[in-house]
Amino acid sequence: MKVFSLCWMALFSLMFSACKEDEKNKQKIADLETAVASLESDKISLQADVVSLRANQAGLNEAAAKALTDRKDQLEKEVQRLLPLESQIVDLNRQIDELKTKLAAATMTPSGDANQASDNASEPQISKSVEQAFVSIEGDHASGGAFLAAQGGKVFLYTAISVLSGNQKLTIRTSGGQALTKFGALELCEGVDIARMQVLDDVSQKMEVVAAGQEIPANVSVLALGMAKNSSGLALEKAGVVGVDGAALLLDNTYLQSAPGGPVIHAISGKVLGVMGKVIDKPTGLWQSNNSNTGTPQQFVVRLNQELVWKETKIGSFIAETKRLREFDDTTRLVSALANVQLKENVPAYDAVIHGSTTTVESVLEQNKEKSIVQNLEKWKAEGNGKKLLMSAADVKKRWRGLLAESLSLAQRGVADTKVEMFSWYHRSHAEASLGARKDIIDDLNKKIDDAK
Repeated sequence: MKVFSLCWMALFSLMFSACKEDEKNKQKIADLETAVASLESDKISLQADVVSLRANQAGLNEAAAKALTDRKDQLEKEVQRLLPLESQIVDLNRQIDELKTKLAAATMTPSGDANQASDNASEPQISKSVEQAFVSIEGDHASGGAFLAAQGGKVFLYTAISVLSGNQKLTIRTSGGQALTKFGALELCEGVDIARMQVLDDVSQKMEVVAAGQEIPANVSVLALGMAKNSSGLALEKAGVVGVDGAALLLDNTYLQSAPGGPVIHAISGKVLGVMGKVIDKPTGLWQSNNSNTGTPQQFVVRLNQELVWKETKIGSFIAETKRLREFDDTTRLVSALANVQLKENVPAYDAVIHGSTTTVESVLEQNKEKSIVQNLEKWKAEGNGKKLLMSAADVKKRWRGLLAESLSLAQRGVADTKVEMFSWYHRSHAEASLGARKDIIDDLNKKIDDAK
């Protein structure tokens, strides 16, 4: 609380000193402009007198002519004295503009001149240090942006969890071309699509993150940094802050094309205000990729002016979670196909559509043809291909129960070891859905086994 108070005192001091300096400069300029205007008036009057003198030179006595000449010389000296002040006025105006920009950056309020310049420019501009602190992450499953930032004497790589999830291999490189390979523990925030890792490589450029508790008012201009389309280069997109909604920073540009993981920065100061991520939806089922169009995930910009609670995990363990769930679901799809195999004239038939999907049994079994249980089915089918299989009803029932029992054993494999609470929060809902789907298949197989007795 003390640190927070000191931060506000420092900010107020900066605002007060900036405003006070601004008023002093304005008063200097006003005084100088008054003096110059007075001199200009005197100069014009003197020129008129000279013209009149030349027109009436014969009527001017010697004393009057000398007084007029002395006045002229005095005014010329005063003008020469004030000429350097014109450059000082220009310099003071420049200082006022700089103070306005610094004040806007410190208080996160719009600066008219800065915003106007940004709006008039054909392309938004960022500093070289901000550009070189941007990072691209390329994986074998997903890619996205990231950035380097200093926090508490350490340097962190910030990105979105969705950029890391699903990848088995990652290439992480700054926009300047430096490969980053040394990291500390992976840290995640519960409920929001944001992650960070301490960077142990030596890096020279870093961004500055907005302080926790600092207000981000509406109408502030921001830039979203991401990778250019079909390229690992940096792309900038303009936006404005509409407000905040819980952990989210709301922008007026809701169609940002930038990949997740990149920063949203204040257009004037370059401070990072948020991280582009996604709204994390719960899985809808095993066959989602086969029978639905998921579309583009909704964007969620995590604001960084809030207190974030980080939980450490190992990057290797996090990546292994995706692989483990993927293999678990593949097995569930296989046993689901086996549970939908039908007997026709004592021979297994694969032409049925798996319940709850548009996928056929045959297509799933074809994808798993190297499995022994599928090979046993193929052997049985081949024996009866083109002819009526010579087996007693009891033998057929016994063979069918054996197939169902083997399917059940395969379905039960790995269930006890798959505990939802052992997964990171990001994969927890997926793990819960996967376990639920597997248990449904186990119940279905048990019912089929009872019916085959």
